[in-house]
Amino acid sequence: MAAGRFAYWRSDTRKHKYINPVERILVLHTATMEWSVITAPFPAGESYCVADMPEHGGLCLFSSKEQCLQLWVRNSIGGWVLKKDFSLLNDWMKKIRRAEWMKRVRVLAAKAGYVYMEFWSIRKANSYFLVLNLRTMKMSVFPNNPEDPHRGLAFPFFMRLEPLLGPDDDHNVHLNSV
Repeated sequence: MAAGRFAYWRSDTRKHKYINPVERILVLHTATMEWSVITAPFPAGESYCVADMPEHGGLCLFSSKEQCLQLWVRNSIGGWVLKKDFSLLNDWMKKIRRAEWMKRVRVLAAKAGYVYMEFWSIRKANSYFLVLNLRTMKMSVFPNNPEDPHRGLAFPFFMRLEPLLGPDDDHNVHLNSV
């Protein structure tokens, strides 16, 4: 997965958690092309993603614990410190949690000040996509209905697009002149 200046690979410790209960993450710093293996500050099998957040020193981790989102940052000696712990249980989530047996928050990605997550049920086929704006702390919710033909697991994909041309740009194409 890409995360700003970093690319990372999750270990498969979930499959072998009795043999090796430590979550290790292989990280490539794409600017320096240096490889490293970091150990996560939470147990193997937890939901998390890696983020590049210069305002917090670079490489960070977002993890979920129950219905809370946690931001982990590196300290001066390379260890992990819990910087923020966000409760996601607003009134809507409390209601839907009880009604639909929603228990798990799966962290999918963090990019450009947003954290993308999936909230899913342990007993039903229902799930919701959650997008948390870290600046405003407002969350958008999108239902992932089991009846929808395009429904499935969530895997965020970010495309790099060329900047839009402005009206004063020499290369601007006007549709009525073509």
